[in-house]
Amino acid sequence: MSRTEFGIVIRREAFKRAGKKCEAVGADYGLEPGARCNGDLSAGFDFDHIIADSIGGEATLENCACVCKRCHAIKTRTVDTPRAAKTKRQAERAGGPRKPSSFRKPAPGTRYEQGPFGLRAIKDDVR
Repeated sequence: MSRTEFGIVIRREAFKRAGKKCEAVGADYGLEPGARCNGDLSAGFDFDHIIADSIGGEATLENCACVCKRCHAIKTRTVDTPRAAKTKRQAERAGGPRKPSSFRKPAPGTRYEQGPFGLRAIKDDVR
């Protein structure tokens, strides 16, 4: 799956909305639930997918948060990466494309028995 970056218009609007303050809110960013960071963005900032891109979050203004580097690193390390890994594991376990079985069914009238070197096919006489 390819990564979807925010366009220039969305980034400008998100930065304007932030008012030069970090928009990180809540436990996902290592803060108290409901608390906002409000850190100064002059030291550097990132545009974060609130719902991670890797699990289906879209590149929209509603899903974009202008956050300080510290908050973004915390959320990426503690929330986004583990959640993406779990989503990938679940998708793989759920079925997805599988390679065909290498086991071939015996021809009609054939059975397998344990031989000295593993299984051997024995044709039954069908007369």
